[in-house]
Amino acid sequence: MIARLRALLMAIVIAMTGGAALAQTAPFDGQAATYAVRRYLQRNGVPGAVAVVTEGDHVVWRGGFGHDADGRALTANSRLPICSVSKSFVALAVMQQVEAGRVALDAPVVRYVPEFRLADPRGAQITVRQLLAHRSGLSDRGFREKSVRPTPRSLAEAVAALRDARLAADPGARRSYTNPNYWVAARLVEVVSGQPFDAYMRRQVFQPLGMSRTSVWNGVDDAPDVARGHVRVFGRAVAAREPAWFLGGACGVVTTADDMGRWLVMHTTGRSPVDGAALVSPASLQAMHDGLGWNRLETDGRRSFAHNGIMFTYSADQVLLPDLGPGRGVAVIADAGVGLAPLPADELAQLLVAVAEGRPAKQPPPTGLIVDAVLGLIALAVLVIAVLRWRSPPRERPMWRRALGIVVDALPVAWLAFYPAALRSLLGRDLDWRQALYAGPMLFVLVAALAVVGAGAIVRRLRR
Repeated sequence: MIARLRALLMAIVIAMTGGAALAQTAPFDGQAATYAVRRYLQRNGVPGAVAVVTEGDHVVWRGGFGHDADGRALTANSRLPICSVSKSFVALAVMQQVEAGRVALDAPVVRYVPEFRLADPRGAQITVRQLLAHRSGLSDRGFREKSVRPTPRSLAEAVAALRDARLAADPGARRSYTNPNYWVAARLVEVVSGQPFDAYMRRQVFQPLGMSRTSVWNGVDDAPDVARGHVRVFGRAVAAREPAWFLGGACGVVTTADDMGRWLVMHTTGRSPVDGAALVSPASLQAMHDGLGWNRLETDGRRSFAHNGIMFTYSADQVLLPDLGPGRGVAVIADAGVGLAPLPADELAQLLVAVAEGRPAKQPPPTGLIVDAVLGLIALAVLVIAVLRWRSPPRERPMWRRALGIVVDALPVAWLAFYPAALRSLLGRDLDWRQALYAGPMLFVLVAALAVVGAGAIVRRLRR
């Protein structure tokens, strides 16, 4: 009788909700997740990735796929950098100081970090909350953070480098994403706690969560066990050393899929998976998820909290799905970085989110390969057309038209000469020469082809 009643109630639920309620609590399909990740890596030329999915207080799926640049098989215990996902960890450390009464979110940063000085008097108005929310007024346009030389070796040196920075907007006026906000936030934790940032994170965050394979770094030389990542060209991965830039605070966490599972469980349940202790209050967690170290999204009335991470040779993503059953979480780290296509970690995370939501994991097109092929074909066409034109005898033209032609032909030459600056203006983020080459190798090939054609045309015009 009870079984019949249960079946009747289940049928009523299905009829009333169209199965939505069941989809929210359906078991995670690990086989579908494994296939989706492997298929993506194969189609997009990404050598390897690690990933984890949690539900409530436990891990439901985890794995390592492919290999690193040294040929070692990746596992759920392989240590990889999580790039800007690190900002979520810094935000947690700051919120711990807030709850301890040592920091007020809406107080000026200079109250806690006296050496924080900019080449802009408005810098004294920046609050702790504005740092965490990227509303400080700092931006890559006002401070070229990836071009700081010599590269800072500590958070203190990084903050000192900001003495040349100018604000792009009044503090609080608008959001502008930039890494130095989290240099300063991590330095604040050092100063207020009286501990080096790495020691603080180990004692107050990593150990309480059981993240025994997680550490922080300021640069790639600080973690020799981490292999090089990759850049992608024509759908193929090329092993490459990460260009020199300061990673501390903003991009400073190195971890594993297993440890990220523990991190996600804490954010889903509010408590450590080790002993059930709370690292911060539910109110602080909510403040973080609503924009302090995380981004809040809403799709079809369903919330998600996320933050991705980008380096030139690695990428990472984390997503919380609080409205899905007891709450599910997804984290991915891929050993291929920024390019002219969507980030590998982002696309992998979305495949796993689809599986978590009970939807088909539809593979995205291999955008990187398509973009590189188009750019390569255009570059080849430009060179072929130029050679064919140069083989024909030049036509006599008025002097003014020759002069105008020289100006037009000089444009791609100038573009090549100022290639990083052009990309900075286009993207709004700082890049030096090496970083610009990593970000879009085939775009550089096209620009170089145009410049060669332009220079050849100038020489040809001057010889008439």
